[in-house]
Amino acid sequence: MDDDAEVVAYNLYVRISTAEASESDLSQLGISNIGDFHLDNEVVATFVRLLREEWATVESEAERLIVDSLLVSPLLS
Repeated sequence: MDDDAEVVAYNLYVRISTAEASESDLSQLGISNIGDFHLDNEVVATFVRLLREEWATVESEAERLIVDSLLVSPLLS
């Protein structure tokens, strides 16, 4: 696992173990027992890889949506 994936896994572990994660967050992660959970490092590493690969597309789309909303906003006034 690379450094970024280790940081993400550590931060997830800390947030879960210190009760910073909501019940719905935990449910989405498939965690039903806060005292007994395991983060799959391979899953975290895959998530980080996918995020790296797709982030430029997500960022570009977000910027486009912001510009579009600014162009539409004056028309609504």
